[in-house]
Amino acid sequence: MTAYLERFKSWLHDMTGGQFPFLEYCANQILSLITGPFTGVNTRLHWVQILEALLLAAVVYLMGRQVKPRDGWRGFVRYCFPKRIYAHRSAWVDYQLLFMNACFGFFFNVTWRINAVLMTGVFTSWLILVFGPPPRALEWSPLLLAAVTVLLIVVEDLANYFYHVLLHKLPPLWAIHKVHHSAEILTPLTGFRTHPLEYAFAGSIRTTATSLVLAPIAYWFITPVTAPEIFGIGAAVIVFGAAGYQLTHSHVWLSFGPRIDRLIVSPAVHQVHHSQAPEHHDKNFAVLFSVWDWMFGTLCLVKGPENLVFGLHGENRQVHPNFLAAWLLPFWDMVPWRARIVDTTAWCLGPWARDLAVRMALIPPPSITAPLDTSNLVSERMDNQPCPAKASQG
Repeated sequence: MTAYLERFKSWLHDMTGGQFPFLEYCANQILSLITGPFTGVNTRLHWVQILEALLLAAVVYLMGRQVKPRDGWRGFVRYCFPKRIYAHRSAWVDYQLLFMNACFGFFFNVTWRINAVLMTGVFTSWLILVFGPPPRALEWSPLLLAAVTVLLIVVEDLANYFYHVLLHKLPPLWAIHKVHHSAEILTPLTGFRTHPLEYAFAGSIRTTATSLVLAPIAYWFITPVTAPEIFGIGAAVIVFGAAGYQLTHSHVWLSFGPRIDRLIVSPAVHQVHHSQAPEHHDKNFAVLFSVWDWMFGTLCLVKGPENLVFGLHGENRQVHPNFLAAWLLPFWDMVPWRARIVDTTAWCLGPWARDLAVRMALIPPPSITAPLDTSNLVSERMDNQPCPAKASQG
């Protein structure tokens, strides 16, 4: 299928004569969105992971912990794809951002020069400067290849953890990360509900971290590292798909138990991260390995299935009702003295200016400024102790 896709892109280029590169780019991005799950190219929704997610969802469904199994396979389909979730207004924002970020997100890619090639070259040059010309004397073995692959994944995941913490702690970064946390329901496409600036910063941080491993490899090894595959599919795709990676943003409550959840991020662990409950704030930042949360005291394990309320703490409205608001409102949130600016404008132009600011979600309505009380929606923890509450922005 990849060969047919490349042939179609070549035909598209020949048809336009290269005169409309932007339209050609958008068309290629749309094609990648449609065909990515089948080809595995430029996608986080590989068909293998989708199949693994459905199998895990089937196990949860048949166990009857969330709903009582009935109506055979039709009941399972309704459980996996409930209309109340996938037709929710919040889900439509997910769909919009998935499409618009793919086609136009590159306008926000301010860190495009910071890539793995550049950073690996910088670190390799430093090694040459300190230790002399690269010996390139080492050969790869299956065991060494597996060890380096695991090291790359661990280093990248640790970088993701600290970046995620910064997204919550630094106000300018939280302004763009709010787009993801404003989701009122979770579907596998909520993972794409991200401001393009967050994508840009995340990419530069990940490549810088992995380059710390790739540079010594380029210095010592004869050939570069290649990701191990199982039946022609990346081993990491299969392994993390089996761990329920695609269900972390979903309504399917799947926990691996308190011991394993302390090591690997189960779907239930990440769903707690999206909870509005105060005791869940600033908890469960890890992406793949929850051992980072365990080590740094940000892990919160709860009994399930939980009656979690998703979204921004203190908000009972959707602050990002469409992709345009999701793109632009974060820049307004970065402006200091926003309330004073609105007050001054309302004083000059009249109360209608304040009403307009409320309708545009520039300021919250006076009636919902108090924090939302969700204590009655939270179940007890596995150790029957509440997660320590901590003041947070999300």
